[in-house]
Amino acid sequence: TLSGHALSTETISLNFQDQTSDKTTNFNQQNNTPWHDFAHFATAVEQLKDTSPDKAFSYLSQVEQRIKALPLGNQLTFYKIKAQLYQALGEFSSSKSVAEYGLALAKTLDTPSQVIVELLYARGSAIKSLGDLNGALAEFTNGLEVAEGLNNKKYIAIGLVNVGAISYLMEKFEQALTVFNDAFSLALEINDEELKGYISKELGILYSLLGKTEKSMTFYQQSYMHYQKAGKKYSAHISLLDIAFNHSVNQRFEQAIVLYKKIIDNKEAIGDASLLAAVYSGMAWAQLNKADKDEKASLQYMLMAQQHSAKSQQYDVSVTHRIDRGYLLVKLKQYEEALILADEALDNMVRYLKPNDNYAATISFINLLLLKAEAYYNLGDFHQAYLFQSQLAKFSEKMRERTNMGVIDDLRIRYESEQADLTNKILEQEKSLQNLLLVDSRDALENRKLWLVLVI
Repeated sequence: TLSGHALSTETISLNFQDQTSDKTTNFNQQNNTPWHDFAHFATAVEQLKDTSPDKAFSYLSQVEQRIKALPLGNQLTFYKIKAQLYQALGEFSSSKSVAEYGLALAKTLDTPSQVIVELLYARGSAIKSLGDLNGALAEFTNGLEVAEGLNNKKYIAIGLVNVGAISYLMEKFEQALTVFNDAFSLALEINDEELKGYISKELGILYSLLGKTEKSMTFYQQSYMHYQKAGKKYSAHISLLDIAFNHSVNQRFEQAIVLYKKIIDNKEAIGDASLLAAVYSGMAWAQLNKADKDEKASLQYMLMAQQHSAKSQQYDVSVTHRIDRGYLLVKLKQYEEALILADEALDNMVRYLKPNDNYAATISFINLLLLKAEAYYNLGDFHQAYLFQSQLAKFSEKMRERTNMGVIDDLRIRYESEQADLTNKILEQEKSLQNLLLVDSRDALENRKLWLVLVI
């Protein structure tokens, strides 16, 4: 969920008066921010959240005991920020609880407000991370309805993207394409860089799930660019991780390693253990598969991934990390150990994941079947390898029957045409209003096609 007065980490300070004493708490003498200027404080913490969630949470926590003395609107803003910070730090259960507390307080408001939308989206994001897709969809839908009642275009667009992200996880790819297209139109209209980054990232994931890795890369790169422009360092690093994964999928391991190193060098901007586990796991795989493979480094990075995965609250990490480690061990010819991890992953999948209800879980299940088949084959147990390959073939056929790729392709073509037309119209408006004579409409359209939504 997406979350001025620029303040660096070093210049944030809080001065607030205890009306029952003369004591003043000053967290930094370099800049005096009066406690009564809550908007200033909230803006400072939200900006710090984009670069260092840990430090932002620390600042926020230091004033929590006094928050009830503030007006209700400020209290709701406080709990919204806290819920979002918990999400960024990977503390999803805590994020859900804080968002619920804020929403309970909001029931006393006379009219809906933007902060209610943000709290609903925060609770939905936490529930999604904990694995309840239907529950998350309900929260996102409720938030979207409030945003529509407020006619808040940015939060309508965010809500649409949230719903679309749930849709593709439920294998409703046509619906995801439709709502992403609607959100894209709003993003063009309001020209919000953070929103463009969010939409581009989710489109990258969707195209990746549909097997279109090069188009997916285009969206990830655009997402990174938009987040950088918006100053959203945390989100930009997540998009950079997506780009690194894409390089690995296409066997550009050296390029992936460069990006993994960049993320690791700036890991203070990422507090979520599940993301850090993914970074180190990706680095381990790239180190083992590059031209001059480094088995020692690969094992070291996988050990770090294991440490972070153990701390993660993300519902699927216990499965995906074991599968990643299993493939690494197969590559190292440690087949028995790989099978042990595969069995552990399957046990966790039975408890936490339902492949028929979650497309990401479906992909994990396919990878698990492949892992077991490959391990048994290399051990010379061709009967077991055949059984798992047969199971994989049957499961894959059912997947194809559920997915109507022809309809999805038709939608992509239609939306490309619609968005190209919309982009041209907006360009012409800009030209007439602002005398922009630098490029003609065709050149401008080509430049902007990098982030058109539904391009083939």
